[in-house]
Amino acid sequence: MGDQIVPIPMLGLEYIVVNGDLNNGGTDQASILAVQDGTVVNVLQNGNLVSTQTLNKGQFFQYQFANSPIYIKSNKPISVLHLTGTGCELGSAVVPQIGCTGSTTVGLTRPAGTDYFKIFVLAHT
Repeated sequence: MGDQIVPIPMLGLEYIVVNGDLNNGGTDQASILAVQDGTVVNVLQNGNLVSTQTLNKGQFFQYQFANSPIYIKSNKPISVLHLTGTGCELGSAVVPQIGCTGSTTVGLTRPAGTDYFKIFVLAHT
């Protein structure tokens, strides 16, 4: 698993991570990396604070979750890597910050065949 490296100026303070579809009660994981000393990271699930960590530059912590998305907020920029999957297939991706403007359109081609196919789209309304 792996993804592109995001430049530090593109990192943010707020992230939402939506759990995937792992079998057998599998749990997703968010790996949160600090790029500055004294970074305070709060993780909320279902509106409840479930973890608070203070990290220094280069330190990270991993938060495991299942069944509902998590909201991550920090006082300084952080990078978030989401480890998830579908069934027994694992995958990962760097999570864009909530403030990322990104593209206004997304193209998608469904693979041929009858294999299970699922996509999550998180959009501001």
